[in-house]
Amino acid sequence: MAHPFAGLVAATVLLAMGGGLLEVVASPILHALPTEEKSAEMILLHSFYCWGHAAVVLLSTAYFALAGLGAWRWLPVAWAAVPVATGLLFLKVPILPIIGEGHAAMTFRGLFSRRLFWVFIFLMVCAGAAEQPMAQWASLFAEQGLGVDKAAGDLLGPCLFAVMMAVARAGYGVWGARLPLRRCLALSALGCAAGYALAALAAAPALSLAGCALCGLAVGILWPGLLSFSAIRFPLGGTALFGLLALGGDLGCSIGPGLVGWLSDWRAALPEGAPLRLFAAAAPVAAGLKTGLLAASIFPALLCASLLLMYARRRALAARPASLSDPQPAGG
Repeated sequence: MAHPFAGLVAATVLLAMGGGLLEVVASPILHALPTEEKSAEMILLHSFYCWGHAAVVLLSTAYFALAGLGAWRWLPVAWAAVPVATGLLFLKVPILPIIGEGHAAMTFRGLFSRRLFWVFIFLMVCAGAAEQPMAQWASLFAEQGLGVDKAAGDLLGPCLFAVMMAVARAGYGVWGARLPLRRCLALSALGCAAGYALAALAAAPALSLAGCALCGLAVGILWPGLLSFSAIRFPLGGTALFGLLALGGDLGCSIGPGLVGWLSDWRAALPEGAPLRLFAAAAPVAAGLKTGLLAASIFPALLCASLLLMYARRRALAARPASLSDPQPAGG
């Protein structure tokens, strides 16, 4: 193309549209299956996203090691075979109706009128903003903190993050039937906040890397777990519910990394002696990344606090006499 940047933007938009549609389609299809452990199965389904993420990093790194960075144009062409094959397979997949016969799916207006729906939107924004900052900045963070090259940074950063996220999702998919989802979500959000803090505050590079791994392990069940949790509370939500929740999550996926990038640039540009000049002993770029990642811990912390408040409110309502309890509409 005459304008390479325009081509990259167009490709990114198409990829985002395809990925978003797949998210909206696959999750409700699985939730419609006549199975009992829907939460565990939803999280197990999303574990394959992480295995795919790790595979892309590993295979792309191997490709560049063999062919060199100058041959990068052929790599997207090769990876395009994956969505093409997926589309062909979907032509053969039997799809059950999302909403059973005799029931009508909730409309957008019906969802918008429920306060609980907006709570779940907020939780999904926090989940996306908790997941993507580490996923997108881990490579540069590993390069700066450990002094390694790009290939090693990719393996120690995003690849390790994706593997740990996959382990968490696969583990919950196997043993999740024995674990309370709400408590696991709150503990995972708390662990994610601790991982960001450890990555930013640890003096030893190995401990910072452990913080990255902890983030991946802790953030694993947040997105799919919240999708399943909301589908349980809104059983007639249908594809509208999953689509709007994915939109909220994607909004968080933009806010989180964007905030980290903005704070990193702001901190790196501060002159010596300026106020709020955190991590003064580190190089400007490393100090900026640490500042941004430390700020990103606010998102899982907000998620944890919100889940605990929901749990406390639900217990308080359950403890009230039935005659004094407010009537609760279905799904809200």
